[in-house]
Amino acid sequence: MDKIKCLVSSLLEKPEKLFLILGIFFGLFFMILTPKYMVQDEGGHLHRATEIANGHFYNKVHPKVSKLDTYFKPNLKIGDEFPDEFGLFFHSGYSPLMYISSAIGLKISEFSCNANIIFYMARLLNLFAWLAMIYFAIRLTPVFKWFFMLFALLPMSIFEGMSLSADSFVNAFCFLFFAYMFKLIYSDNKNSIKLSGKEIFIYAIFTLISAQLKGCLIYPALLIFLTKDKRKYLIGLCTIVPAILLGALWVGINSGNVAIGVFAEPDINKEFLLTHPLTVLYYCAKTTITLFPNWLKEMIAIFGGYKAQLNIWAYALTLIVYSISFMKIQPEQKISTSHKLFVCPLIIIYFLSVLTALFITWTAPNTEIIYGFQGRYITCILPLFFILFAKNTKPNNENFFKIFSATFLILLLIYSCFILNDTYLVLYKFYWKLLYWFYKPEFVSIIY
Repeated sequence: MDKIKCLVSSLLEKPEKLFLILGIFFGLFFMILTPKYMVQDEGGHLHRATEIANGHFYNKVHPKVSKLDTYFKPNLKIGDEFPDEFGLFFHSGYSPLMYISSAIGLKISEFSCNANIIFYMARLLNLFAWLAMIYFAIRLTPVFKWFFMLFALLPMSIFEGMSLSADSFVNAFCFLFFAYMFKLIYSDNKNSIKLSGKEIFIYAIFTLISAQLKGCLIYPALLIFLTKDKRKYLIGLCTIVPAILLGALWVGINSGNVAIGVFAEPDINKEFLLTHPLTVLYYCAKTTITLFPNWLKEMIAIFGGYKAQLNIWAYALTLIVYSISFMKIQPEQKISTSHKLFVCPLIIIYFLSVLTALFITWTAPNTEIIYGFQGRYITCILPLFFILFAKNTKPNNENFFKIFSATFLILLLIYSCFILNDTYLVLYKFYWKLLYWFYKPEFVSIIY
């Protein structure tokens, strides 16, 4: 009993350990239960990863199908979104940074000449990279450790984390960057008003990388203005501006690889934006109010492009439990009102920038609802909400709510595994294959 109490106490004090245990277990389970290409856009991400594995970090004209590609194309079905040999696909415009781990997985398993082994090795390397970055994020941050763990282990977060999607790297890196910024802002040893040269250098590297993520996810870098260093404005401007310019340069030279909606008219929408900016702002607000409940569901768990969804009560209970966690689990340090006010416009700017981009590239003209935004896009800026909703009143039974939220999370993940299996029937198919191996085919035919 004492050993169990010590274990529970250790997990409560160091949630990065709990994250690693649950992340490895359910990450592998999700990977097994999800067939190839069943994560949204995974075919396109696979092709981009094969480009990186073959040394094509940037290409205006897409290279011919590589040896790696040939292992996958014969097994593809209609709708897998894997591009033709000379077809354009917008994933080719993504930075190679987002595909390093999956490309390594593809390359080191290429010798097997087996599409399944190569594919799942790439997924496995992506999962390990995702686990490592979030583990160090939770360990690094002096505040919101429990919230980092809870939200990183949402079913949709794990589903993306174990996939070939670029979101696996994007979400994990953003968590790590936010954790580093929280360290600069909230660490106990930050009573000094001066950042060290090493801290500034690491901040600059993180900022340059963030500017290469899906256009530009520079938002963690802006938290430099919350530090106590008197040089923060100079440090921020000298780092953020070049990073944004570098990100804009990459987007500019890859403009031909941007995804365009079937009914979208980018030229018409650009002109409308310039002539009616307030109307587009109204469209953004209306879209957010109308679709936000669905975005929350997507952020929690909607797998495989709406192929697998949870029961409506599972979504409702998740929102209730996580809301209670925000009220009952205190951040390790007091979060000032000025910090809350600072992150509000950052959150608004993020939604406006993404929705405006989707208005131009993904929305039909004269449409008041902007489509294309998915709830999983919120994951990368969740730490801003940690600051916004932080409570500074410490309840007496905080550990009880930690245990309660962790228990609920485990049950939610188990339930998600059942949903995945019921949708894709992976374990059922595996059972019949075992039956086939152990008995004669004639016996199996009699059973059927």
